[in-house]
Amino acid sequence: MKVIIALALLLCSLIFIINCNVIEDWKELDNIPRGWNVKSLLNGKNSMVEEIKVTFAIKQENRQLLEDILLNEVSNPKSEQFREYLSLKDIEILTMPDLGIKKEINDWLVNVVGATVDWSINSEFVVAYIPVSNFKSKLGLQLAVFEHCHSSRSVIRAFRYNSKTVDHYEDFRGVIPSMPESIKEHIDLTLGLFDFFDTKVERRNLHQCFKKEETKKEEATSNVPYIYMILGGTTDLTIYWNPYCQDGSDPSLSGSKLVCDNGVNIEKFKLSVHPDNLEETDFLFTEFADYCQKYANNDHSVSCQYTTNIERAYTRVNVTIEVFYTDSSSVSYNYPTRYAPTDYILPQRIFDTYNIPYGTAGTNPNNSQAIVSFEEQYISEIDLSMFYDYIGYPQYHPTIIGPNNSSIPGGEATLDVQYISGVGKGVPTTVWSFPVGDYVLNWALAVANTTNPPLVTSISYGDTEIGYIQKSGYGLSYIYRMNYELIKMNLRGLTTICGSGDAGWTNVGEMGNDLSAPDQTCDIGRAFFPSCSPFVLSLSSSFLSSNNLPICSQGVGISPVPGFSGANTPFVCTDKPREVVVSVSGGMSWTTGGGFSNITERYEYQENLVQHYLDTNQNLPPSNQFNASGQGYADITTIGWNQVVVWFGNLFPIGGTSASGPVMAGILALLNDQLLNKGENPVGFVNPMLYDLAVSNPECFNDIVYGNNNDGDIQPPGSSYPIFCENGFSAAPGWDPASGLGSPNFRELAKHI
Repeated sequence: MKVIIALALLLCSLIFIINCNVIEDWKELDNIPRGWNVKSLLNGKNSMVEEIKVTFAIKQENRQLLEDILLNEVSNPKSEQFREYLSLKDIEILTMPDLGIKKEINDWLVNVVGATVDWSINSEFVVAYIPVSNFKSKLGLQLAVFEHCHSSRSVIRAFRYNSKTVDHYEDFRGVIPSMPESIKEHIDLTLGLFDFFDTKVERRNLHQCFKKEETKKEEATSNVPYIYMILGGTTDLTIYWNPYCQDGSDPSLSGSKLVCDNGVNIEKFKLSVHPDNLEETDFLFTEFADYCQKYANNDHSVSCQYTTNIERAYTRVNVTIEVFYTDSSSVSYNYPTRYAPTDYILPQRIFDTYNIPYGTAGTNPNNSQAIVSFEEQYISEIDLSMFYDYIGYPQYHPTIIGPNNSSIPGGEATLDVQYISGVGKGVPTTVWSFPVGDYVLNWALAVANTTNPPLVTSISYGDTEIGYIQKSGYGLSYIYRMNYELIKMNLRGLTTICGSGDAGWTNVGEMGNDLSAPDQTCDIGRAFFPSCSPFVLSLSSSFLSSNNLPICSQGVGISPVPGFSGANTPFVCTDKPREVVVSVSGGMSWTTGGGFSNITERYEYQENLVQHYLDTNQNLPPSNQFNASGQGYADITTIGWNQVVVWFGNLFPIGGTSASGPVMAGILALLNDQLLNKGENPVGFVNPMLYDLAVSNPECFNDIVYGNNNDGDIQPPGSSYPIFCENGFSAAPGWDPASGLGSPNFRELAKHI
């Protein structure tokens, strides 16, 4: 106890917004996720809020039975009940708790807690609106306003009294002291009491809260320029970089000059571009007005860019920027990987690559597809309309459920809606938007409470399994319940698609997590959920290249005769572009995810193919770094880099496994359309069929055998996070974690699915 109070007082000395006077009165203070601080306590007298919304997930009956029905009957191509889906009523009969239990919970919430309640259709969730004044007296909980140290966003969450030390993650927080034991045993978890779900912006700027002095010190001594982005097509590239003054501060753009406060100004840049097997080209800049701009809302005050061309398509390029100062000193930065040019992608290129006949479009009025948006990711219908104009599509208007501010569209939502509707042309599309603080289980509640939800849904969000333990307030219970909700969705004929993550198999670095703090090492596999769930279709990402073999970049020459010792003709790779796994070592700025769950055992539908990979691949990570008996992911791959979107009225290339998900969702929606037009049911939980087809009809997939997912993401100079990792999973014939079963061949799938 003394240690806890001493720690709290120490934190108070560092973080002034904690209310130190009241912390001493609490008998025990739960672990608060990093970055959240107590701003004030709430009670019925001083609160501007009268009631708090709390969602209770009610334990349901017959989970194993539902799983057996799904795997052995509904999704089993060999079963007579294949695609004979259950109705909401069917699921209610199988899962609904005893009416006496529901009545006891309802009576306690209404008559004891003083809440007003709203039950979901099948009574799997109950939303309670509880008066603030009743939390302490009726629930044994102290409400507090928590503020995020970076964004200053506030949430109301609860402490509990008399917490007992626990040894298991399943029991982490999440206890309501005054809840009767007879009710407690029927509650899986609550939403809105103990969960702290950060936004990406909050998570990625968390270090600023705790290392302000160190950051200032580093910035004062580091003047290394940073190439933060390279974009382009197969023969052009635009290089973007941030320059710094000699003392590490930001320069000011004054006319055509870059001026520094310390009097040592930037004199010139030298940009060196060296394609494999070709001559290096140097570009000198002494006037900066045409190449550099001020960015008021950027972390850096000046950003510069330059566009150039390379002689041969797809040729990888080494890029270096050197900054020269007026005192004759200089500093340089080499882009960490040899950049790999690749195609700009529009929906028409997706159709070409995956053998989708031109003109294919949805026509069935009962068909549907959706994206899910969290973290204030909004869409612009003006951008969407421009996108349709650019690709020659008629105008479609998606249905938007939930909040949307079209004046501040997010890159994630923009990509998702433009590519699910660009590939799933003509299929009615829903944008399902949720407020900040909601996450995937809130979406599951919405689905459970909707009579006719979209048939195919793409989710571009996730975190590591351990991240949910840290942030949900309920440890593994959040994952277990989400899996159960996914089983029920699958039984209704719904398909859920999730990206496998954008930071390799270990999820290392700044760009990896949605919810939790960045993972710092390459030494263990961190499975990405919900993508690693057995009950979703997990998507990995590829890009197109004809320079995927080592010989393409080794400068090997062609001899006119054996033993010739003179100058040889350089060997040039001119093969048709093939799909390559996205990775930093492969020339991208990020790495696709994929690996093995650490908490979910492998399911039978993928057992043989996954075990074959483990038995035949000699280049696996050490056995203590991954769970070889866990569920393998990804399941399948589509292109996930250089998709061109319209964002704020401009064309912009973007990517991630969150680009692959909407592409595959659109493809499955088109397959659903064909099934529905024949009077058949939609694909639903498609995983068992896909794994069967990989054996019986391998032509349904384009096998991807190039690349690996070892690495993380490109990090700025001085970052403590590794970019390259020694171990990982390589693409190989058949299934592998980096590319799953390969990419889809639509014409062949349409014959067999």
